[in-house]
Amino acid sequence: MPKPAQRVSDVHPKQAVFAASIKQFPQRLVLITEGDSWFSYPLNVNIADCIEMMSDFSMLRLEHNGDDAREIMGAGSDQLEKLEYYLENYPVDALLMSAGGNDLVAGELEKFVDKKVDGATWQSSIKVAMLAAVLDDIVAAYERLLDARDALRPQCLIVAHSYCYFQPTGRRATGPFGLLHAGPWMRPVLIARGIDPDTVNKREELQRDVE
Repeated sequence: MPKPAQRVSDVHPKQAVFAASIKQFPQRLVLITEGDSWFSYPLNVNIADCIEMMSDFSMLRLEHNGDDAREIMGAGSDQLEKLEYYLENYPVDALLMSAGGNDLVAGELEKFVDKKVDGATWQSSIKVAMLAAVLDDIVAAYERLLDARDALRPQCLIVAHSYCYFQPTGRRATGPFGLLHAGPWMRPVLIARGIDPDTVNKREELQRDVE
């Protein structure tokens, strides 16, 4: 059987290049990137690509598109153990983390959105307790990372980000020359639950105009 494709975090030459860069350029800031498609977007250039192309840092990239915060920083997870290893053994100045969006959208959205009842608001379709539980898990994941940083390399800066407001347009993500496609993720779920994003957006815009 063919071997499964390796993630960046499992490719040992990456670590060797990282270690060599630190040794050769001790004046450079040492960065690690971990997370989801904001740092590992296979269709087009992403944020981490742009940082890497600056060639001003010793940089180790551990991200993989599709990952979620609970997977990366779960208690006892392999990815968290790798982060702890690198924090302990390398002079990491900053850890850039992008995670949390997939926890709510990729494969998860349909779990906490019920079928909308005719005449009810879309908000009534949200399973609030389940959504709150997922959000609590994301917070706990980041707290695990902060605890590891505090214990192993307290001077390391952790840089994270929020996400833009989701726009369930139904458009697919496309790569260069339209050769690769992915998604859509949100709109099909909402439509299947009886929630029309276009109607919701128009109604809320009218309400804002009246206010």
